Amino acid sequence: MTIAIKAEQGHAQVSIQDELTIYSAAEMKQALFEALCQFDSLEVDLEAINEIDTAGVQLLLMLRNESRRLEKKVHLAKHSPAVIDVLETLNLVATLGDPILLPAGEK
Repeated sequence: MTIAIKAEQGHAQVSIQDELTIYSAAEMKQALFEALCQFDSLEVDLEAINEIDTAGVQLLLMLRNESRRLEKKVHLAKHSPAVIDVLETLNLVATLGDPILLPAGEK
């Protein structure tokens, strides 16, 4: 699990790489929630996630709910095939509220 945060003027771009699973959820939660408290808006890049489980999905849902509570913006972007598959399986695409763009030739 790797997380990179690029910040500028109240906005942070967060890139998550490798996995978003129960094994990395606690560390990831701390990093994401610290970024949410520090910045007015986050763009979370999900492109490099190759594995996600229900703990990872729960973390994304918690991040979305906390952002609403704090009146901050969180945008989930560049969903990887692994993320799309899990969100579709759990019927959570609409719940997370961000458009999912599929690469040409998929689905």
